[in-house]
Amino acid sequence: MAKQAWIVFVFLCAVLLVAFFYIQLFPRDGEQPSARAGIANPASTNCIEMGGTLELVERAEGQFGLCHLPDGRVCDEWALFRDGNCATPE
Repeated sequence: MAKQAWIVFVFLCAVLLVAFFYIQLFPRDGEQPSARAGIANPASTNCIEMGGTLELVERAEGQFGLCHLPDGRVCDEWALFRDGNCATPE
């Protein structure tokens, strides 16, 4: 009898797990999946703290960020963060 109870218990746990993951992966119509919390990009945060504004640029080789500083300079945000060097990407 105890063996049957364990089998029923394990089966119910499996059903609950499948139901939980199904609901997470396939939300009902009209529901938006919850936003995932992320860690802020440190180069972008550095640019904003320096009073700059961000611009994301997409090119064939990929995406990168530019920091437009208050003094008019436009810098690659990672170069600015890494060395404090305002390198303008080509």
